[in-house]
Amino acid sequence: MKTELYDHHQKLGAKFIDFSGYTLPVWFSSLRDEHFAVRDDSGVFDISHMGALKITGADSARALQLIVCSDIQKSKGRKMVYSMVLNESAGIIDDVMFGDLGNGEWLLVVNASNKSTVQNWLNNQASTMKFECTDLNNEHVFLAVQGPNSWGNIQNLFDNTLNLNRFDLGRSTLFNESVIVSRTGYTGEDGVELLIPKAIAAKTYQALLALSVQPCGLGARDSLRMEAGLPLYGQDLSASIVPFQTRYQWVVSESVEFIGKKALDQFKLNSDTLVMVGLKLESGIARSGYEIIEGGWVTSGTKSPYLDTSIAIAYVPKRLAIIDQNLTIKVRTRDVRARVVNLPFYKK
Repeated sequence: MKTELYDHHQKLGAKFIDFSGYTLPVWFSSLRDEHFAVRDDSGVFDISHMGALKITGADSARALQLIVCSDIQKSKGRKMVYSMVLNESAGIIDDVMFGDLGNGEWLLVVNASNKSTVQNWLNNQASTMKFECTDLNNEHVFLAVQGPNSWGNIQNLFDNTLNLNRFDLGRSTLFNESVIVSRTGYTGEDGVELLIPKAIAAKTYQALLALSVQPCGLGARDSLRMEAGLPLYGQDLSASIVPFQTRYQWVVSESVEFIGKKALDQFKLNSDTLVMVGLKLESGIARSGYEIIEGGWVTSGTKSPYLDTSIAIAYVPKRLAIIDQNLTIKVRTRDVRARVVNLPFYKK
């Protein structure tokens, strides 16, 4: 499936890959150039593969609260909140962002591969409630503008002043069309994510490029999120992992009821339970699925362009999840030493 901006990416010389059924740029110039553009200036990603759902209706709040493990009241005041959707066994169906759009409307951003799964889960679990779940991707393009200079560039893009703090959510007007703006991202940098009507998608994209915002692909998006210690569903998170095994235990609200809460209440961490850690390697690059000799496995790994070192996210027995603990990763035919470190690897 091609996004609305495919032809524009092609004209810019993008190299494409298939990702979750979408044909998306993996890079335009190079992964390294685009990575540093976001760390030092600003870059724009076409993230139209990400699911954007709007939940409305009399029972919209109840329906959303049923499937997310965070208290949705945290999003009051137009805030975006990171959370997880769980199954009855507390396994992670998806990690999501949700926000209060006002007037009983909620925005739910889900991973590309899980959009239909989350939609079906919501519809089935809340089947007796009165709400509607609208797929905003049908009429919108999703862009992420990220980097230390991104906020200034966005202010130049809009005619009106945007008063948004980090994780704020709001609506504005761009080229006479209504857009949804959230000051969020997946890179560890300041930035915004824009849900834009398809009618002005190309115009908006060209306007950003005219402001010297660099087009970026999935390669840099992955290396940036790795440096920031951010998980990728399907690698670092899955239905076989529960929130208490991750570094995001704080997403779980004890004060509200949600699907999977009973199983979470019964879940006990012990010394052999696998938990998420960050690793720095002495050499080589660890890839998803690589074995850790002392126990566990790597879920994501890369050579960090900004830190100039090999990093990985992994799951190891809790007894080994100690900062500066030395571990051994089976990297192809070699045993490579690694050290447990704090996440994120990179922080502003």
